[in-house]
Amino acid sequence: DMNLLGQNMNPEAKLVKVAENQYIMDNNGMQMFLYQSFDDEGNSKLEMMSTDYLAGSKQTVPMVFFVWVAFIALTSAVRVHEVVQNELTNTALELSLAAAEHEEIVKTGGTAKAMYSLFALKDLDTGGVSKIHGFNMLGSDVMQNGNWICFKVTYRIELLKGIIPIPDIPMKNQIYVRTWTGYEAADEKTDENNQEIVYVTEHGRVYHKDGMCTHIYLKVYIVGESEAKQYSPCEKCAKDSEGGSTYYITETGGRYHIRRGCSGLKRSVESMTMTEATNKGYSPCTRCGKGGS
Repeated sequence: DMNLLGQNMNPEAKLVKVAENQYIMDNNGMQMFLYQSFDDEGNSKLEMMSTDYLAGSKQTVPMVFFVWVAFIALTSAVRVHEVVQNELTNTALELSLAAAEHEEIVKTGGTAKAMYSLFALKDLDTGGVSKIHGFNMLGSDVMQNGNWICFKVTYRIELLKGIIPIPDIPMKNQIYVRTWTGYEAADEKTDENNQEIVYVTEHGRVYHKDGMCTHIYLKVYIVGESEAKQYSPCEKCAKDSEGGSTYYITETGGRYHIRRGCSGLKRSVESMTMTEATNKGYSPCTRCGKGGS
């Protein structure tokens, strides 16, 4: 075993260069900041940055380096919050649709499904995050007080340990979604005059026979930059941008987005009769509108 300023070193410890003559070593889960120095004969050695070193009495280390380390850690924590929020939203939307036919199952197992989906999330402990723990959904309500799904989750994010100690960060996410348990008095696909009802979006030029067509109901995923760049940039939020820390794609779309609130990820839906849609120039959706009335 190696020994560095009294610390027992794992011979398989990973050494990562972060700046000229500056390294971070992951030693048994502890992040150690090292500096490479040279003697008069050109021989080099690694030394742990001491308190005096950090204060600048030995050499000057840009404080921006340590600010950068903290920034990476906090940015990673924000990303975790976004991923958890997105997963809760998708789970709540799936349950809201399932409630129409399986109300009792959703009531009794909805919270468990949400908790399972959170435990199944991958690659959260990356960047500046060491561990995520303590998921607690106390206070969640699935159709117990009406036709609403309310998910509340608290947890803690443990950041990478280093010279600058950063305590665990308590996090909280919350989502409200109304379930699809209503009904229409007559045939749900016709109006009072027995004319077939179709659906159109604010900027679309096709009509949909299915109100949950995948052109209307968008399931949004958070992905990494490499996967996102396989798609074309959204003309509304990403066309002239250099990129972002978080990227969003939809299940069937061909573009990536850098803002969750982008209008390209939303649909404003209006219902009308098929006759009205045809008269206004709408054509049938290629996924759900074929076959005529």
